[in-house]
Amino acid sequence: MTNPLTTVKKSMDEYLQPAKQWYRGLAQREQMAVSILGVVAVVFCLYWLLWSPLMTKRDDAKQRYVAQQQLLEWMQEHESLIRGAQRTTSGTTRIQPSDKDVLTLVNSGAASAGVVLRSFSPEGNNKLRLQLEQQEFIRVMQWLYELEQSYGIEVSNIDISAGNLPSTVNVRATLERDT
Repeated sequence: MTNPLTTVKKSMDEYLQPAKQWYRGLAQREQMAVSILGVVAVVFCLYWLLWSPLMTKRDDAKQRYVAQQQLLEWMQEHESLIRGAQRTTSGTTRIQPSDKDVLTLVNSGAASAGVVLRSFSPEGNNKLRLQLEQQEFIRVMQWLYELEQSYGIEVSNIDISAGNLPSTVNVRATLERDT
């Protein structure tokens, strides 16, 4: 029984035989030029196939790390504000009965909180889909909290992504109130 490695080597020799004959047929200077060109091609391929992608991934990881560090620092800076908001409510709700629809309550609440609605689409009187862009994160969270505490309007679905500026977010949310 033959060794599989021997079989592979034999088939590779057969496959490379025309290239070997061509190389042997070259003059000595041409052989040296082809050898140098081969080494340059191997180094070039190693750079573009291994080194460059590794460095790109490393740079991306560094950027993600820095962004996470900035987010952590921002959260630590605003910790007292968040904890203060938790203490003032102390688990009690003060829902104000209102016969106004969700759109009216959300719109007036957004204006008083300094939050600008980019777009919205009501779904009946008690449900609203909305979109915010480049809004300050803490303002948006305080506004959503106030809507829940004051009017019983809860976030049923939310997607938050970082904005272009520090401390800003883009938000897509669905708000609804139980009747």
